[in-house]
Amino acid sequence: MIRPKLVETVIAGEIVARDEKFEALYPNLWEALTRLKGESGNVRQRHSLFIVHEDGCFRVCVRDRQEGCEAWFACVNLSDALGLVEVAVGTGEGPWRLTHQVPAKKKAQKRLS
Repeated sequence: MIRPKLVETVIAGEIVARDEKFEALYPNLWEALTRLKGESGNVRQRHSLFIVHEDGCFRVCVRDRQEGCEAWFACVNLSDALGLVEVAVGTGEGPWRLTHQVPAKKKAQKRLS
């Protein structure tokens, strides 16, 4: 397996990994996976992306750790599955469901109580 070189740059206090090809194809997903600060300037939890291939099908899970929800997609082609993830992340619509994990913000609130 060939591992690509990971290049990180600091932009206005954010560390952003660079992959111009992926970013061009899936801009909403790329931002969700790599952006460290939200629109308000506060630090945010980045999304996670899990890809599994079994029985001739790609299963892709995108997890919004900030909001405590996830969405699963299954397609024969990985690019089709990532396209569905891109739309779901960009619009907020799709098969989103709450996870059993408590978002980091709510964990912090519980600790303070």
